[in-house]
Amino acid sequence: MTSSKPATIKDVAALAGVSWKTVTNVVHERTNVAPETRARVLAAIAELDYRTALPGRQLRQGRTHTLTLVLPDVLNPYFSMLIEAVFAAAEERGYAVFVETAGRAPHVEERATSSVLRFAFDGVIFSPTFTPPAELVRLAARLPVVLLGENTAGADLDTVAIDNVAAAREITTHVIEQGRRRIAFVGHRLEGPPEPGGVRVRGFTEALTAAGLAPAALVVAMVYDEACGAACVARLLADVPDVDGIVCANDLLATGVLHGLRAAGRTVPDDIAVTGWDDIPAAAYLHPGLTTVAPDIPALAAAAVDRVVARIDGADEPWEQVVVPHRIVVRGSTGPS
Repeated sequence: MTSSKPATIKDVAALAGVSWKTVTNVVHERTNVAPETRARVLAAIAELDYRTALPGRQLRQGRTHTLTLVLPDVLNPYFSMLIEAVFAAAEERGYAVFVETAGRAPHVEERATSSVLRFAFDGVIFSPTFTPPAELVRLAARLPVVLLGENTAGADLDTVAIDNVAAAREITTHVIEQGRRRIAFVGHRLEGPPEPGGVRVRGFTEALTAAGLAPAALVVAMVYDEACGAACVARLLADVPDVDGIVCANDLLATGVLHGLRAAGRTVPDDIAVTGWDDIPAAAYLHPGLTTVAPDIPALAAAAVDRVVARIDGADEPWEQVVVPHRIVVRGSTGPS
């Protein structure tokens, strides 16, 4: 039996020869239906391709099994990889995920935060850039919230991240061990939200201090993309022509830095060693391949989903800061000087 209109509960009841209340009992998996009758109803549902009003039913039960993931953008390959990992982790736990982008602007992130409350999401996984800690806590009073990344200081909420300071210290130490002594950091922030560079520069300076060195330069990058990386390295070479190592706050900046160095006639790694952060897919295919920090993205996604689902299920233990693993992936961009 086919029809241009979606089948109704009454259509199912008529085909199965039962009342619509019996169909409702079967749909809601109630036990007061005889096995033969249940089989007839299920067969009718399959034949008519009947779809229940699932969202309404879930709302009445107080659960939609949906999460929202709020990210700064989806253009950065790191966030694209994170989305896929969160989708996979949520699906394993019976949840669907909707993605909201915050646009890397305060008013857009504020709008994204407000929109979360207009829909029946069970919980939020949020990578904030501009939202103050007090606002995040207020949001968490309305529904479960788990924070991702570095801009979470002061918000007493569940957070999931790698140890950015330790990772920055490790990759800078690697550059030092290649014989580099005039090392700069690209991705510093002087004002506004610190973004990853605000935390990573701390590990960078700690590694230099431990080796008896000082930063050659802390180069401000207001946007973490390739064009900004190329512009940053042009400024850096003008100010510090003898720089021999560059630690970048992410792989997109590092990609622009590599481009800018080629344009300036500098070779990598012979003249200057370069590192990135995130281990995006392109990092392995640059020339030379990019040495970078690789966060364990599946572990990060799984931890975030586990924490928010635990809160949805009523867990009331103190908030937790979950640290997930990372590794340094060494490629050709950091050969010895």
